[in-house]
Amino acid sequence: LTSQLGNRTNGFGRTFYTFPSPETILDAGESFLQKYVRVGYRSRYILDAAEKILNQPERYLNTASADVFNEIKGVGPYARNSLAMIIGRYDGVPVDSEYKRHVIQTYFQGVAPSKKELESVYDKWGDYKYLAYWFDYNQK
Repeated sequence: LTSQLGNRTNGFGRTFYTFPSPETILDAGESFLQKYVRVGYRSRYILDAAEKILNQPERYLNTASADVFNEIKGVGPYARNSLAMIIGRYDGVPVDSEYKRHVIQTYFQGVAPSKKELESVYDKWGDYKYLAYWFDYNQK
């Protein structure tokens, strides 16, 4: 998405691409997203997100509740917590395969715990769970 629709920029000896604006995504359209970005059926979800954010930016950039992201098609708990982090909410963790691997190896001696145990490792950090996980994960 970024390399196809974002703006190219250089820094730290590397080339980066900015995240495209909602307008740019909507202008590209579904067939472009499917053909060049290769997101398949997710193209509809990306367009839905772009349209909602374009029409009500204050609703989705407000840090009062991450649950607002559940209104966007295709957004589940992992994406909700990742989007919340982008707007400054850190009270959820993005539970995916990498999170699970890290937590199982770091805190459970390689033995998979219950789902509740897995997801509650950073609970003591409250509103800063995501930051605690990120710091912990990057201590390698």
